[in-house]
Amino acid sequence: MDQQNNMPPNPPQPDGYPPQPGYPPPPQPSYQQPPPQAGYPPPQPGYPPPGQPQYAYTPPPTAAGSGMSPGLAVVLAYLIGIIGPIVVLAVEKQNKFVRFHALQALLSQAAIIALSIALSFVSFFVAAITHGLGFILFSCLYPLVYLGVGVYFLVVMIQAATGKTMRVPVIADYADRLLPTFMV
Repeated sequence: MDQQNNMPPNPPQPDGYPPQPGYPPPPQPSYQQPPPQAGYPPPQPGYPPPGQPQYAYTPPPTAAGSGMSPGLAVVLAYLIGIIGPIVVLAVEKQNKFVRFHALQALLSQAAIIALSIALSFVSFFVAAITHGLGFILFSCLYPLVYLGVGVYFLVVMIQAATGKTMRVPVIADYADRLLPTFMV
């Protein structure tokens, strides 16, 4: 017993410090392993039970003959010059939406080539008449024409990729007339 306040002596703590008066003694550490749990931990709320798929996979719609999505097929038709629409028309046999846009892209590319040839002849004759000033005028005009055509094709391509049909004036009417002859 302690001589000063008639209390029993405190046993030493594991960390070497005596316990503080008024506080309970610290818990003794347990050296046992936690019990093993069998299998996976319990599923969190909102998840399906184990063994069931977490989501139902539905593949995107594909163009029947090519195996690619219609959006990708029309983007390739507009993006890859005059070869893209020819390849898409050769591969895709049944999807009318894809074939219309491939045919519209093909006719548009042919119109751009014809427009380039016509502008070249006009610029040559204007340059010959104006002693070269027409050449300067048309060299400034060419980039603006091609920039405008490029932006327009970008808009048409984005619309077609999202499943909407944007008709190029005049060319879409020819594509409508020629589409039945290209459908197999």
